[in-house]
Amino acid sequence: MDNKLVSIALCTFNGELYLPEQLQSILDQTYTNIEIIICDDYSSDNTWSIIKSFQNKYPNKIKAFKNERNIGYNKNFERAISYCQGDYIAISDQDDIWLPDKVSSLLNILDSETTILAHCSSINFSNNKLKLHSDNRNWSYMFSGNDTRELIFKNLISGHNILFKKELVDKCLPIPEGIFYDWWIVTVATCYGNIVALPEPKVKRRIHGNNAFRSIKQKKVKKLERLSVFINHVSNLKLSPGTSTFINEARILIENKRKKYPGRFDKNLFFFLFKNRGLIFKYKKRSSVITKEWSSVKAAFSIASY
Repeated sequence: MDNKLVSIALCTFNGELYLPEQLQSILDQTYTNIEIIICDDYSSDNTWSIIKSFQNKYPNKIKAFKNERNIGYNKNFERAISYCQGDYIAISDQDDIWLPDKVSSLLNILDSETTILAHCSSINFSNNKLKLHSDNRNWSYMFSGNDTRELIFKNLISGHNILFKKELVDKCLPIPEGIFYDWWIVTVATCYGNIVALPEPKVKRRIHGNNAFRSIKQKKVKKLERLSVFINHVSNLKLSPGTSTFINEARILIENKRKKYPGRFDKNLFFFLFKNRGLIFKYKKRSSVITKEWSSVKAAFSIASY
């Protein structure tokens, strides 16, 4: 990629326990033309001291910013991304470990003018022991292409696995309130280019009780309301006519369910999901056609019962 600058947007919050190992794994990348943009979300432990120590050691690689108050996971990533100067931007959590060739591998597949975002898989580990399966072990494939409809009811790409072109920044920022930042970025990406996938794991994703992603998902935000907010924002994106029709139908059904059937089964939404099950639940991995069909029915029933 002609040795172009790659920015890594790293967000921290009370991450003293695992941050040094993750920072070192980024600094040890085989692709060396990188900058690390760190935004600390008003940590109360030794996280900031660790950051400053690394910054003093690598002043040409690391730029660090500390928020004057806690602004939350999404807004902190938005801030970090906005400070990135590279031609390409990667996202990093504070507690993972990157394999040395993560950046170079993603750059190698992000080589087409029509491709705007690349992602790899990750492998879970805890207590320094790797799990036997990758993070997407229950999925039949990794998302690629630009069909926005496949991402509407489930986020199929995790933020810590992505690398995207800087041109996407102006299109996806600011991140709307109430939407997971990675779900929004990859969905917007489908409207402006292709997404490519690298099946090989390039991230060791640490699983522990204080994961930032767990904290977000544990907030008492109703799934139906979050889905409604997400679809409403997606409907305003640059969509093809067919996708726009699909999104608008889903938006109307979700809004109708919110008003009339919150917490109860909605047959109209269920039939829409079941009718489009080959698209909406394409990611599901099952051993036979029958079990995949049954799995899709259960998933459609679950969403229709939010």
